[in-house]
Amino acid sequence: MKEREALGDEAVVGKEKYDVFMASLKEVIPMGRPQEPSDIGSLAVFLASEESRK
Repeated sequence: MKEREALGDEAVVGKEKYDVFMASLKEVIPMGRPQEPSDIGSLAVFLASEESRK
């Protein structure tokens, strides 16, 4: 997910509200950003691998 998709378009909600929302996400998400499909795909591949069973 792109940052702009998290709350919608910055132009729609306003820059200040958007910036506050993104700052709050960075505080509670360990990676400091919304996840992207590749983040989840990499996790799925690891969990399905032999390496995850060690």
